[in-house]
Amino acid sequence: MRQRSAAFFIGQQPVARINHHKNLAASSSGSIIAPPAPDISSVFMKQHRGLTVWTTAVPLYVELLAVSSIGMMDVFFMSLVSDKAVAALGVCTQVVMIFTLLIRTLTGGAGAVAAQSLGAGNQEKAVLAFMYTLLLATLCGALFALVLFVSRGHIGVWMGLSGDTLDIFQRYLAITGPAFFLLAVRSGYSAIVAVKGKSNVNLYCSLIANGVNIVFNAIFVLGWFGFPKMGVEGVAWATVIAYTVQLFLLAWISHTHLKIRFNFARDILQRLHKLTRPVMGIAIPNSGDLLSHSIYQVAVVMIAIRVSDEAVACHTYLRQIIVVVMLWAYSIGQGQAIWTAHLVGAREFDKAESEIRKSIARSLVFTLPVTFLLYLFIDPIIRLLTDNPDIIVMASSAMIAYLGIELGRGFNTSLSFSLSSAGHAKYPALLAVIFNWFVGLLTAYVLGIYFGWGLFGILIGLAMDELARAPLLYRRLISRSWIPRQN
Repeated sequence: MRQRSAAFFIGQQPVARINHHKNLAASSSGSIIAPPAPDISSVFMKQHRGLTVWTTAVPLYVELLAVSSIGMMDVFFMSLVSDKAVAALGVCTQVVMIFTLLIRTLTGGAGAVAAQSLGAGNQEKAVLAFMYTLLLATLCGALFALVLFVSRGHIGVWMGLSGDTLDIFQRYLAITGPAFFLLAVRSGYSAIVAVKGKSNVNLYCSLIANGVNIVFNAIFVLGWFGFPKMGVEGVAWATVIAYTVQLFLLAWISHTHLKIRFNFARDILQRLHKLTRPVMGIAIPNSGDLLSHSIYQVAVVMIAIRVSDEAVACHTYLRQIIVVVMLWAYSIGQGQAIWTAHLVGAREFDKAESEIRKSIARSLVFTLPVTFLLYLFIDPIIRLLTDNPDIIVMASSAMIAYLGIELGRGFNTSLSFSLSSAGHAKYPALLAVIFNWFVGLLTAYVLGIYFGWGLFGILIGLAMDELARAPLLYRRLISRSWIPRQN
């Protein structure tokens, strides 16, 4: 049997699968720029002796928090325009995120092929895979950008928007929709940089883009340097400029510092076509649960729209506030997944199970107290963003539901990520799809719409989804059915 490099496979599961969980974290942050999460696979390439949950989780948390600040700044500047503008941004974010994650799934598959080629010492095939990555990003990015621009009115109506919120949604997407092409190509270069072992470059470029975004938001929204205040259009153009700067930086670093050179030979299209099967063989299987979760998030927002524009705005505000807690659970889960993969590879199954249990505690000891503190102080926090009394009251009750959400998430991230890294990915993925749609979404609709509980009822539905999955995943852990059979 051919041996698989530990740099690219974790417990018989491609690294691309664990990277998709980072995409979920990014999508939950609500950032319209959707910055790339740090590349976990680089940790495996550095086979250092000091690997623990903490050595991976803490740096990852800092990096994810840093790049997620882009979404926070967008929401902040939109809040200076109006609460309806924030609601429109929240809806737009979820719609664009579906296309973003599709692009990142495709470029991630091509990046995995490039990484395997580099690991096998096949530099020529790696360069071809890099070209294929950018070709996919360019073609799909142009197609998705066209769809977003042409269909912006239909998308807003289909989501349930109306009046001023629909108008703002269309105006914002009219500018950022075509710019999705820039985001897609940036995703391709981001994959290339990560495969070359320079994942920190993605972080630095995201931080620079964030700085650019803040400066131009201040110019276009606050009217710095005598510029007219452009409102929604100002936030949109600041985002487009940030896209452009980030793409330029990544392309410049890739072709100058990393010496990526493309050879456009006559038979290049035929050679690139041969990569379709291996790239799609990685990208398509890993896209199912990711796409399902993204559409699930859109469905949740659609239910919130049926409640009121204030409910959507409040939901958008709270997602940005709770991200400091949510990312900790994801980071601990990722760190534990890496540690679990090493322990399973060494066949130290008792220690792996013990460490997973400890990581659940590591997650909850931070997330529950901080969520409770946010609940206690949500009134003054939310008043920094809005003076709408309906949203302020709604936020206070909604934070109660987040206590349940974060309790369940503390279990589920460590358990599902570790089971996946141990080669037992189908069970948590299938469980997530079933409970997202038939417990979370159904309960959210019944409580939020039928019983009239509004946003509080919707979030109770999300909490029930997380809390219902937790004992089933824990039972799977202690059943030891995730332990691979000895060949």
